[in-house]
Amino acid sequence: MTTDRQHRPQCGFDSVETSGSAIGYIVEPRSGGAAGAWAATVVPTLSGVAGRAAAIIGLILASLPMMLTALIVWRELGLPIMFEQVRVGRDKQTFRLLKFRTMHDRRDADGAVLPDAERETSITRWLRRLRLDELPQLLAIAGGRMSFIGPRPLLPETICSFGDLGTLRCSIRPGLTGWSQINGNTKLSDQEKLALDVWYIKNRDWFVDLKIIFGTIRMLLIGETVDRHNLKEALDFVKELMKHLDGDGDQ
Repeated sequence: MTTDRQHRPQCGFDSVETSGSAIGYIVEPRSGGAAGAWAATVVPTLSGVAGRAAAIIGLILASLPMMLTALIVWRELGLPIMFEQVRVGRDKQTFRLLKFRTMHDRRDADGAVLPDAERETSITRWLRRLRLDELPQLLAIAGGRMSFIGPRPLLPETICSFGDLGTLRCSIRPGLTGWSQINGNTKLSDQEKLALDVWYIKNRDWFVDLKIIFGTIRMLLIGETVDRHNLKEALDFVKELMKHLDGDGDQ
């Protein structure tokens, strides 16, 4: 199994303080009347015990696709079949994320890793396109480290670089798919994806989660597209949030 052994910066991977600040305000999902009250109860449940049970069922149903994916990876890339890397979850707790390998470990003359496009094969590119390489993450959902829907789990150094927004991003479980994935994903910058993730944390409810589910299906069918309206709304939201965070810091 390929592992990532790079040095990880330590920037407070313990717990998230969510009271008495703009961060405390944003981590509470919107209410939205009766529907919002229902969502406030159901959505966390779906990401908890019910979500873990659904992940176990998903592992059983996905066993054949996973075996076929493993065979394809072995044929295209050889051993190891799996890739393991440290990612950050809820409350900045780190965990080891598993994926099927989709790239060679090819490097240039200076020892630097080549761009992704030069390390994929035509077949493993399709594995990524269909998100089959992500199926082992059902194990993380079954273990309570991840949810089906939420911001994607990122590297510790990436979370560190986001500052307060990185802390905010860790206030909920990371997901297999999320708001930034259906609104552009790899076509977006890290800051744009961060803005969409932060917007989701504040505005998440059953309706937004349904949009993510159907948006994920659409993305698998037609590919990634950038929704400029949703992106602008998220960027404007984070701009206002940062004013609150800066204000808290001045007190």
